[in-house]
Amino acid sequence: MEFRTEVNIPPTDSRINYRAGTLLMGSCFTESIGSRMEDLQFPADVNPFGIIYNPSSLSRNAWSLLEGREYTRDDLHDLDGKWFSYDHHGRFSNPEPKSCLDAINTRIRSSNSSLENTDTFIFTWGTAWVYVHKETTNVVNNCHKVPANQFKRYMLSVTQIVDTYAKLFARMKQEIPEFKVILTVSPVRHWKDGAQRNTISKSTLVLAAQQLCQNFSYCEYFPSF
Repeated sequence: MEFRTEVNIPPTDSRINYRAGTLLMGSCFTESIGSRMEDLQFPADVNPFGIIYNPSSLSRNAWSLLEGREYTRDDLHDLDGKWFSYDHHGRFSNPEPKSCLDAINTRIRSSNSSLENTDTFIFTWGTAWVYVHKETTNVVNNCHKVPANQFKRYMLSVTQIVDTYAKLFARMKQEIPEFKVILTVSPVRHWKDGAQRNTISKSTLVLAAQQLCQNFSYCEYFPSF
């Protein structure tokens, strides 16, 4: 008798090779995949903005990467002696704004310069819930422990995610005509949302990934459970 559910995932015809690079962006599950690839000596660029959980922030950051965006002091905020960007994970935060910007922009330049040798993009979504900063009206990647009353929270719809990524894929096609995308949803549960809301969130992400894979031949879904 088995005390766990075993899922047999058939191998894909689309393989990742050593000849070109892979860019991975997304949740902590992305970090696990990227670490494994690096151990196997694959040319992999993992989370140039740090960990990202929601599809909206991931798309926004992918646009910034494609365009080689240069962050400025106006893009930073400070709290309790630390400067940070709402687009970035806390690993980029720093007591000195210049050091924070240098780390952010150096990382973007490095990843942007390697895009011409990248043909595979792995995007891992963690949650469909997003936080909008009331002052800037932007979805944030990380709240950085800023008081909750400065944000409003809602769940993305399947349509919103699909429309956002259809535009992103069109932009990526201009830069890298032969690219392919692997979408996956992190199996890590967000229990702080409660079991039902976590299930609804994950289901929204899976449905969006399925729709994108049906719409774009170069898009593939990796089932993770």
